[in-house]
Amino acid sequence: MLTIAKRRILYVCFTVTFFLSGAVILFFASGYRYLWSQRLVYRPGLLVAEVSPRPDAVFLNAEKKDVRGDVLRIRGVTPGLHVVRFEREGYFPLEERVAVESGTVTNLGNLRLFRKDVSRTLHENLSRVSFSDATKATAGLTKNPTSLILLDQETGAATPLLDRVNGTVDDLFWTPNADAIVLRKTENAIRFFNESKK
Repeated sequence: MLTIAKRRILYVCFTVTFFLSGAVILFFASGYRYLWSQRLVYRPGLLVAEVSPRPDAVFLNAEKKDVRGDVLRIRGVTPGLHVVRFEREGYFPLEERVAVESGTVTNLGNLRLFRKDVSRTLHENLSRVSFSDATKATAGLTKNPTSLILLDQETGAATPLLDRVNGTVDDLFWTPNADAIVLRKTENAIRFFNESKK
């Protein structure tokens, strides 16, 4: 038979266990996780990307992920620097390095896979790209020397638009109705009209 002292100890142990279990349940229910290897409390992040054409395989740090839907979502990502890789047969693989913060959604934006018809030299020499679904074309900025080209998304054919771009380009984008490509530089903006839209 339990003495009063033993009953009190048992009662205290039960109460402590009850509150600790409740705290752990609330911790996990609120989305928090504990990373034992780094002794880190964090909330998993979410990686979102729209990739065209849709990749056959998606990898996060060389681990294949099962993703479905038009918008690719990778859930449960730990905070830190990660490497995301998209692969599709007949296309160059696309690799993106991304920093994920605790409990945030990181949007990689609209990404495009290039057909292997585009030469590897050209593919590796692109520093900036801007895609247009309306024209099925990609505006690309090459490195060394910096020049502006137009890539056909279906055939991979490259058409030069500007042989040499002086200065640093901060942004490259299509206008909303895809009738022009805009190179935005710190000092000014240069607009190239898309002849196919006229």
